[in-house]
Parts: sequence; C-alpha cells; structure tokens
Amino acid sequence: MVSTEKGQSRLALIKVVDDYFPLIGEIKLDSKEKFSPSFWNQHLDKPYAVISKEVAQQFELKVNDFLSIGKNKFLISHIIANDSTSSVRGFSLAPHLYIHQQYIDSTGLISFGTVAWYSNFFLLNSEFNSDKLKVELQKIITDPAINIKTPKNSNAQLSRVIGYLTDYLGLIGVVALLISSVGVSYLFQNYLFERLKQVGILKSLGVSRKEIMNSFMLLVVLSGAFSSLIAVLSSQILMPFALNYLKNFMDTDVNQGISISIFAVILITGIGLNLFTCPPLLFQIFRTKTSTLLMGQLETDGKLRWTHYIPAFLALWGVAIWQAHSVRIGTTFCLSLLFIFGSVLVILPKIFEMISNKLATMSLRFPMNLQLGIAIRLLSRNKIASVLTILCMAIGFSLVSVIAQFDKGLSGELTNDSTTRPSLFMFDIQQEQHDELVQFASENDIPLLSPNPMVRARLIKKNGEDVKRIAETEGFTTREEDTERRFNNRGVNLSYAASLNDSEELVEGKEFSGVYSGEGLVEISLEQRYAKRLDVSVGDRLTYNVLGVDIEGVIVNLRKVKWTSFLPNFFIMLQPGVLDEAPKTYLAAVKQVSEKKQLWIQNEVVKKFSNISIINVRELISKVIMMFETMAWTIGIMSLCCIFVGAFVLYSILQSQIMKKQIDLALQKLMGLTSRQIFQNLLFEYLSMIMISLLFGNLVGVAISYLVGVLFLDGIFAFNIKFFLLFDSVALVASTGIIWASFKSQYGKTVNDLFQD
Repeated sequence: MVSTEKGQSRLALIKVVDDYFPLIGEIKLDSKEKFSPSFWNQHLDKPYAVISKEVAQQFELKVNDFLSIGKNKFLISHIIANDSTSSVRGFSLAPHLYIHQQYIDSTGLISFGTVAWYSNFFLLNSEFNSDKLKVELQKIITDPAINIKTPKNSNAQLSRVIGYLTDYLGLIGVVALLISSVGVSYLFQNYLFERLKQVGILKSLGVSRKEIMNSFMLLVVLSGAFSSLIAVLSSQILMPFALNYLKNFMDTDVNQGISISIFAVILITGIGLNLFTCPPLLFQIFRTKTSTLLMGQLETDGKLRWTHYIPAFLALWGVAIWQAHSVRIGTTFCLSLLFIFGSVLVILPKIFEMISNKLATMSLRFPMNLQLGIAIRLLSRNKIASVLTILCMAIGFSLVSVIAQFDKGLSGELTNDSTTRPSLFMFDIQQEQHDELVQFASENDIPLLSPNPMVRARLIKKNGEDVKRIAETEGFTTREEDTERRFNNRGVNLSYAASLNDSEELVEGKEFSGVYSGEGLVEISLEQRYAKRLDVSVGDRLTYNVLGVDIEGVIVNLRKVKWTSFLPNFFIMLQPGVLDEAPKTYLAAVKQVSEKKQLWIQNEVVKKFSNISIINVRELISKVIMMFETMAWTIGIMSLCCIFVGAFVLYSILQSQIMKKQIDLALQKLMGLTSRQIFQNLLFEYLSMIMISLLFGNLVGVAISYLVGVLFLDGIFAFNIKFFLLFDSVALVASTGIIWASFKSQYGKTVNDLFQD
C-alpha cells in the first residue's frame, strides 16, 4: 500500500530493481530519459520513485510530489511514458512503480514471513540457445518452486489469458469455416447438378472416372487457393486498422506482416475445406448410371453418402482440439456441433415430409392465404435448400447465444446482490500484528472477519513418491497439461481451520476429526478441482515441507469453493494443531461497509500498519467485469462475423434458388400476381427458415451454455431473455433486407428474359 501527503492510500505493485535494469527493452520517461545505469547513479542520493501513468492518474501526482511507501517517503522523480517491460495495460490488481534496491530495507515491507518474488535476469551471448539452456537447467534445478523462463513465456499469466482468448477465437473461426463448408457444399452441388449431362457424355465417350474426378478436383483446389489468396490480401489491408486499435492496450510494436507459416496455414485450410466438402458429392455422381446422367438426373444412396463425411468430421475434431488446446473442450465443441447437425439434418426433413404430405390434398390457400400456402409448400418440398439454409444460420445463432448466456451468467455471479461479499481484502498481515489488528478493528468499529493464517510450503511427495518438476515439452500441449504442470511446479499456501466457512461446501469425504493429537497422519482437505489437477483423491497421502520440516498427511475430504465470494479461501487446508506454531502471515476481510467507511478504514489501517496490503473488492470486481466485457466484445465480433458468413451463405442460396425459380416467377407475373404478392411468397418461405434457425440456435445455445456452466464453471448459468428479444428482432429485420435485395435483383427482369434465362 502506498499513500500520498493528502492521506490517500491505494494498492501498488512495487518493482525493486538494480542498476542494470532492464537488460532488454527500454523504459522511456516523461523527460525523454531512459532507464540505464547512469540514470540510477544520478538518483541515489535520496529515495526516488519512478511511477507509471496509472499511479499518477489515480493519485493525482506529478513530478516532485512525495509518495509514502511503507515507512519511508519517496520523491517522484519521473513518470513513465512508455514501458516495454510491462507493455500490456490489461487487467492487473494494481498499477506499478519502480524504486532502487538500495532503499527497499528502509520501507520495512519485507520481513520474516513476507511473501515476495525475486527474479534474476540473464543476458546470454549469441552462441547460447535459451530454450536448450532452459532444458538443461531444469535437469539440474529440480525444485518445482523455482521457475525458469525464456522470453517466449516470460509473462505466463498474460500468456494464459491471451491464450484462452485466442483458443475461443480459434473455435469461432472453426465455426465460420464450418458454415462456409455448408455453403460450399450447396453451391458445389448446384454446380454439379447443372453439369450432370456433361458428365454423362464424358462417361459415354470413354473418359475414365479418374480423369473426370481429376478435372473437378483441379477446379476445387484452384478455387480454394484463389479464395485463400483473397483472404490473405484482405487481411494485409485490414491489419493496420486492427493494430491501431490494439495500441490502446499495448505499447510495443507488433509485426504487421503475415508470415510464410501463417500463409501456408491459410492456404492449406482453404484447399482442405474444399477437399473435405466437395468429393462426397462427386461420389454420388459416379454411383449414378450413365443413362440417368444423360437425362440430367441423379441416383442417391443416403446410407453410403454419410460415410464419406467421416474424414471431414475427424478433421474438424482435430482442428477443434488444436485450436482449443484441450481434448475435453475440443470434443465438447465437436459434439455440440454434431448435435446441431443431427437435429437439423434428421428432424427437419421428417417434419418437412409430414407437412408436405399433409398439404398435398388441401387447398393452395391453406393455412391462411395464397402467399403463405405457396411459401409453406415450397419450404417443405425444397428440402435440401431449406435444411442447409437453416443449418448455416442455426450454427451462427447458437454461437452468439452461448456467448450471451456466459456474459449474463458470469456478470450476474460477480454482481449478485444476494451474495454477501467483503468490502476490503487484506493480506501480508504479519504474525505479530494479528492481535493488534484485531484490537484496532474492535476499537474503531471495523467489521473485521477473523484473520486466516497462511503458511508457505512446498509439496515434496505424493503417496510416498518425490514430486519433481514436470518439464515443458516441445510442440503441441493441451491447456490441461499446462495447468497440471503449473500447479505441480509451484510453491503452495497452507492454512488451517476447524470447520468450513460460508463459501465452502463438502463434496466428498468427512470433516476434520478435531485438533491434531500429534499421532498418525495429518488430515488434509483439498479444493476439488485442485485435487483433479494434482491427480489425487480422498485417501491419498501428501507430504509438505514447511521451513525444513516435513509434514505428511492424508486427504480426508474434497471441498467446493465459491471463489466469487472473495473471502479468504485456500486450495489446501490442514486440521488445527499442526501449523499453529509455524511462521505465518494472515489474510483478513472487512464486511460490507459504505464507500466512505471503506476509504477511512483503508487510510487508517495503512497509517498504523504500513506493510499490510489492501484490495478494494468492489474495484476488483469492476476490473474483472471490464476484462470479461472486453473479451466478450472481442468474441462477439468474431461471432457476428460467423453470422455474416451465414448471411452471405443465405444470400447465395437465395440467389441460386431464385435463379431456379425464374420460370415460376415468370408464370406468377403472367397470372397477374402483384410484386407485393410475389415478394410475400418469398418472404414467408425464407423468413420461416430464419425463424426455425433462431429457434434451433437459441435452444441449442442455451443447452450448451447450461452444460458448459455445469461441467466447467461450477453451475454458473443465467437465462438472458433481453438478448433473445433484441438479437432475434435484429436478425429478422436483417434477414428481411437480404430477402428483399435478392428479390429485387430478379423481379426487375421482363417475363421474356425470365423464360430465356
């Protein structure tokens, strides 16, 4: 906690550096100076601090003002203009500032039991390979608590956040590819149907199946390559605009070019999409007799046709796992898509067949009027176009629906007024300050929750076997593997309590038997998901090292923790009587109080206990929501791109269908139907498809959101009714515009032109 002369106090990240910081990169100051050895040589005669722009803004500070850090006062010498060592201005608990290591002792912030992180930076000569050196060091340094990082993974937390975001963006890209493949399948099918007679003639002339196949496959490959080239060129044009927006969050320069490897991936994707989509349609033609082809007809065998799409599904599954970096998430994603495909492709054709049979003997004006009657009959009898259109739109709608549910669920979980959360969260409370802080809170009417002890330790054995560092592997790794390695390769915080608090729930095992008697194994309680990451369960034995003392215990229960309560909670709890005498610090929380009371408590605690750090829970929740909204906005943009792809496919199918219906359109004109009546026929037909797509998409989206919430997010789910009303209305209006545009492109032609086309 740092404070100003005005008495304002706030949490800050204090970076203590030496003369040589930074070895790589640069920190530009407001005076145009840069961090360098010569800089600190000129600023060591008294305690100086160099603060970030965020600190200056939050405290309303300027150069030559004073800032209290612990027990010492620091003169602000400079404000950072650009810091390439902390380039991403995203979510963080506190803004940062720099002081020289010469003055850290005078602050009194580091004492026995304090949790601090120490980093040593090494600038290697060019003949050293940092990745290989890391591997060799990990063989020598087996302590899991010591991290060895290269520039590629120097900011692990940021990498994980960006990694998760890019994972989901990648999955959305897979959805866009899938929607495109449906459109490609339909359009390629139309292309083939128009050339059935040509294929029949080629076969009758003795042209082999292989030669015919090669000619079509060449077309497929060239079209995929050409579309990939257009995509790369478009990305190159649009990328500078996207990077300009990205500079709002990053200070560093980003490579604006598309590398050869990325171009290769795009090219392979574009060609592969066509190769997986189009050949099954060609196989249908080759199974048809030449005489049937010469009549422009096609024999179908639905049972065999589906087997040809198995490689495409396996490829989709592999790409989903690759993009999600998770077998579990990739599989869940593919099964969700398979459910949508199965629902639409199996259920809808049967429903359309039932409707068609039902209407066969009824008046054309049934159910309401001529326009609606014609539209329903066209919808139910033109199964292929109807089903593919609904499938494209349903996938896009379900994706946007899932994001809306997550947004509502997570935001609601964080802002739910029914959940009692503390106003302030305190940590780094020294052991000797415990009683004094409790007394201070009692005397000043501060609703302080009982402080929870925290003891630093290392996990050294699981079931009697030594726990060693899990080395990082080269190449592709899943997020589950990364998480397992991260939780294995780190120090841990232990605590103890006689019973569960309000945010905990026992899910397996039994409660502690009481205070440890000194005989037998210590009883241990683990958070359930932490136990899964360690691959342990009730009955397993764990050994922890606490300041050189080994403590062996047995897991007696697993707990479910509601982390959004923001109460002091721990992954690992031991029964009382084991760690009571161990050196420790404490965590504490202050119950909900008014904002004015919060500020008063924060300032008074900092004055009396300068080393205690305090987090304003309300501000923290606001930052988390802001970060999530930013991510949701990014994902939402990608989802809308999927909807746009679906709309383009819809427009393409509409244009194709209207081209086929030109004779019908000409006949309707000759029969005296007005432009309005003809448009209503088209509107009712395709608007019905959109409404069915919305129904499927919304239902499937809600179902997926619920399942993911139960399986991965501890049951977080909320139905977002406002989203459905708004989004569905916008989708219907936009679809009406697409239908009108398609109609106008053909209706303006004369009857003679329609018959000739």
